[in-house]
Amino acid sequence: MYCSHCGTSIPEKLNYCKNCGSRVDKNAVIVNNSSSRSAMIAAGSIGVVGLAAVFPLLKILLESRLDQPAVLMVLFGYLVTLFLLVLMPVAYAWRRSGDTIAYTDERNDYAPPQSFRGSVTARLEAMREPAVSVTEHTTRTLNEIPIERR
Repeated sequence: MYCSHCGTSIPEKLNYCKNCGSRVDKNAVIVNNSSSRSAMIAAGSIGVVGLAAVFPLLKILLESRLDQPAVLMVLFGYLVTLFLLVLMPVAYAWRRSGDTIAYTDERNDYAPPQSFRGSVTARLEAMREPAVSVTEHTTRTLNEIPIERR
């Protein structure tokens, strides 16, 4: 077994990495990320189609009556744009290239902390009879409580 943080070999009996000290989850499953492969295929396709389109573009530019610096500027702009279009899926694939760790929840020994366990709390009384209005309810409540006069 290997540490998911530093890659050091860890014996099966240890719960923490002896190199970096991170906790070792023995229920972790490594899932390969296939989206990076499809992004690289997309980048290759964009690159091939873009480079194949350079030649017809160059033919059109040379047949036009543009001067040489203008043709070079258009061609340079096209190649820079093509480079950036190929770079986008490559960057996506690079960010997604790492394997994903999915954790399985096979541990049933979890017990909530003492503060989360049910404790006796004061319960509200059940409502006796519904009041017709807020004013009537307030008046009934005040009539039930004896008022001490000084």
